[in-house]
Amino acid sequence: MGTVISLEVSGMELVSSKNSLGIDHGGLFQNDDHHVNPLDEDQIEEGEDYDTPDGILCRTVLRKPLGQVTYRLELLGYTLENIRYEYELMVKDEIEYLEDFNVSFPEYAKPISNMMSFDEFVNFIKSVNISELNDDVINLKDEKKERELIRGRFNNDELLNRIPKYDNLFINSWSEKSFFGTLVSILHPYSVMRVLAENPNNKNEFVTWDYGELVSAGYANIKDIQVDARRRDKFLIATEGSTDSNVIKYALRLLRPDIADFFHFIDMSEGYPFTGSGNLVKFAAGLVKIDIQNLIVFVLDNDCEGIEAYNKIRKLALPHNINCIHLPDLPHFNQFPAIGPHGVTHENINGRAVAIECYLDLTFSEYDEAQIRWSSYKKESDAYQGALENKDYYTKKFMKLRPGSKDFSKYDFSKLAIVLDELIKACSKISSEIRKNEVDVQYPD
Repeated sequence: MGTVISLEVSGMELVSSKNSLGIDHGGLFQNDDHHVNPLDEDQIEEGEDYDTPDGILCRTVLRKPLGQVTYRLELLGYTLENIRYEYELMVKDEIEYLEDFNVSFPEYAKPISNMMSFDEFVNFIKSVNISELNDDVINLKDEKKERELIRGRFNNDELLNRIPKYDNLFINSWSEKSFFGTLVSILHPYSVMRVLAENPNNKNEFVTWDYGELVSAGYANIKDIQVDARRRDKFLIATEGSTDSNVIKYALRLLRPDIADFFHFIDMSEGYPFTGSGNLVKFAAGLVKIDIQNLIVFVLDNDCEGIEAYNKIRKLALPHNINCIHLPDLPHFNQFPAIGPHGVTHENINGRAVAIECYLDLTFSEYDEAQIRWSSYKKESDAYQGALENKDYYTKKFMKLRPGSKDFSKYDFSKLAIVLDELIKACSKISSEIRKNEVDVQYPD
């Protein structure tokens, strides 16, 4: 019989392997995602001791809610835009295959139906709550009745015939849930998961990789089961200084622990030579020249010097694995207290005086009002550069926050969340290009 390891969503198999690890899905999960399943009815009836180390291993899986896996899929390049591209190439390939088949074997000619558009396919998937599908195994002598029960609610032949690659053979279908799985598993399994998540009711369903039984049977070593983002999928974040790196890194830990392992930062504690926006431009230029293959995102401040550096880096011939952003403009900074020659005025400091400290909760302090102070004039920008007063104070307050504390519950993370969203978007743009190239290889012209 052998031992099967499968990747599933809510018990619906997407891809599997027999007697080997197959595709490594560990990067979808993190260390806290190891889970020991409770005993099922068959195991209880057998009466064997499943609480031994090996018995526990047999029941151990990796699992994570689909909603959290979705964010990881986006960072792996499985965006809806790329999935649309994959789907349309798959449909084109399927039509060409059917046309060639019909020419070569006219006596077995197959009708080429009006296949679903991508939007129709997504809407079809979105209409289904996976947990509501019947997963009881159907095995009847009456083949017609068996197929009718397996199809369940999916009994519209006109609709089914418009799904690409639908063959009505029921080879891998034994229940309503497994039948739906065969209908939608016509794309990469990660693409299918990403589309399944478009239905909010599916986001709390678990994505599961049941490695335990395979390891217990000796077909894989427990050391082969590695979690967290793979090195090739991680993004190196390069900033102007240690404060930027420390704040963004800690914000990821606090606000986005489900994807924090995708990011690593240059260690600036040991004489890092590229601090400051000017040196960061030189660093970027050097990386471009040596054709570095790492995934890299440069993050510049939203002040005069940062915007100047951002524009210079963007003018470089950046390869697809390098991206560059500056901290985002926010309406909050349109009328910000600023100290200058004329005292305190309210100024738009976007692009002139916004550094990472400005995205912290500036009301979480002992000071009456946060202010920036204008300093030097920047000729290239034709504007004055500014900086937040007492910025180290705000940073220290943030870095002392601990989840579950009273201070944590009161803290306003909204501006930091926007920074992280922009960073994630920049990273996803890189991985999306890589994924698109993979699809092109799969479906060559």
